Amino acid sequence: MRRLARDGRGAVAIIVALVFPVIFGIAALTVDIGHVLYMEAKLQAAADAAALAAASSLDDEDAAVDLAEEYAGLNMPEGDFGTVLQAADVVFGTYDIGTGTFTADDTPTDAVRVTLNLSEANGNAVTLFFAQVIGFTSRDVQSQAIATQSAGEGQFCFLATEEEEEDAFKVSGSAELNLGDCGIAVASTDGFKDNSDGDIDPPPDEGCTDIPDDPLAGLTAPEVEDCDTCSEPDCFINTKFTGNNAENITLSPGTYCGGIKVSGRNKTITFEPGVYVLAGGNGLKVSGRSNTLVNETDTGIGGVMFFNTEEGDEDDFAELSFSASGGRNNVNLSAPTSGTYEGVLFFQDPDADSAASDSKFDVSGNVDMELDGVVYMPDHEIDYSGTSSIGVRCTKLIGDTIEFSGATGSEIPESCVSDAVSIGSSSGVRLRG
Repeated sequence: MRRLARDGRGAVAIIVALVFPVIFGIAALTVDIGHVLYMEAKLQAAADAAALAAASSLDDEDAAVDLAEEYAGLNMPEGDFGTVLQAADVVFGTYDIGTGTFTADDTPTDAVRVTLNLSEANGNAVTLFFAQVIGFTSRDVQSQAIATQSAGEGQFCFLATEEEEEDAFKVSGSAELNLGDCGIAVASTDGFKDNSDGDIDPPPDEGCTDIPDDPLAGLTAPEVEDCDTCSEPDCFINTKFTGNNAENITLSPGTYCGGIKVSGRNKTITFEPGVYVLAGGNGLKVSGRSNTLVNETDTGIGGVMFFNTEEGDEDDFAELSFSASGGRNNVNLSAPTSGTYEGVLFFQDPDADSAASDSKFDVSGNVDMELDGVVYMPDHEIDYSGTSSIGVRCTKLIGDTIEFSGATGSEIPESCVSDAVSIGSSSGVRLRG
């Protein structure tokens, strides 16, 4: 009896029998769960691609479903994984950015939700390996993605090119900006600040990495007449309109040595189509009240372009300045509809870097601005303040920094001359959630 009690033979077999399920259980947790997580990640990538593809065609839901199925199949080939996407799992609706919620079958449609499945019901559940020993043969996996699309063309209207400065795009005071489907791009990583009591609609997204390049970086300067030998009809010296008498004045394209100044009140300045070179002096300075600047659009290239430069080599770059006091001034100008400067309304000489000049685009006081074209000041400030307005919102701004403090802006109409200049895309389609 004592020998039998001391006999350990056969004990190992008992221990192995007891431990064996534990070993396979651990293997199931490591190998099988790792495999499931891998398949979940692969299915999620396929869902993301399918949702983005479908969002690119929200105006045609049948085409959107086809695209979703195509991109799901490209990432999860049916021959290897079976059918991961059913047409019924492509759902259209609306997405609320503020709350981060998707509402199915809501209109106007601006979003799509795509759900992909590896499931027993589909006949393609993820196969388990070691877990089969303990009774688990497969695992259902589901991935979902939501993508949105801007209702319009998804363009940017404002681009702040400064890469390091804080508050490169700043809104304060009572500024209200209704941009429709047009976006705001800020190159600086910490470049947007909103201290306004008004609204920016849509609100800018933070953390974007796909900032568009300057679309006008290769724009060439127009020919500038020598101010030392200036003579009409191509060159004009110290063009000023002051006083309070009502006047109707028509100006022709050319070089304006000393720039153009409008003050006093009750004047209407009409610009014939073409290129206006503002050479130093006043740049383009509008003040006083009840003054109006307009351009003819029925002949030639259809609009005007103002090139702000220096007079000779004097390094006297001036501001583009619009203000009013005791009343309102109106500025209603549109860019050329063809040619080198198509869509460009104001062009700051690239030689006037911000370190060498205080030149900027400045709107203050009571000024109603209806600008159809690009204000191109990539190395300088663009400031709107007071009770100025941006009018019909065909304005596109490219500046080193951009600030609004009191200005208001309405939605973009269906067609603008400024559409000729595309400032990248404000994401067109974007994953949500």
